[in-house]
Amino acid sequence: MELVAIQCARYFPFLHSVEFYVIMTVVAAGLLAICLRPAERGAVITRTVTGWICEGDPEARRDNPRLEIECLPNGNVIVRRTDVKGVGDTGEITLQVTQKGFDLEISEHLVAGRRSPSTPPVQDAVFIFNFMGPEYYHLRWNNHIGDRFAAFTLHVRPGIKTSVDLRQ
Repeated sequence: MELVAIQCARYFPFLHSVEFYVIMTVVAAGLLAICLRPAERGAVITRTVTGWICEGDPEARRDNPRLEIECLPNGNVIVRRTDVKGVGDTGEITLQVTQKGFDLEISEHLVAGRRSPSTPPVQDAVFIFNFMGPEYYHLRWNNHIGDRFAAFTLHVRPGIKTSVDLRQ
């Protein structure tokens, strides 16, 4: 029994040495790095979403075009892009949505088309996103010319309504 106590006593001074604390600090930092590493983003998916052009409300215009977003109870997300310029009667606006995990990079593509005298001066575009789950998403929206953008976080949950200005 004394032999065991003597052998244990030889190891206890190591627990109070600088080397022991350095080793423990390195092990703790490694465990912390493993716990805090970012999640896997998964595959990159690119989708094309076609919008509907509709007449906008000229009295509700603001200085900047904006995105009005509404999350529906069925899980779809409706995005209304206000103040779309340069789209005629036969034109269209589409979005290229690149999804990397919960990060969405959205860029507008505009086909002007023919304009007639009856084309309203103020138009909006409406898009339906049916591929988003109930999560927090980080979105970056670039307009077709590239001079305006919006970057924001969207929590997809039924009943949420928000709006974001497109800035220069």
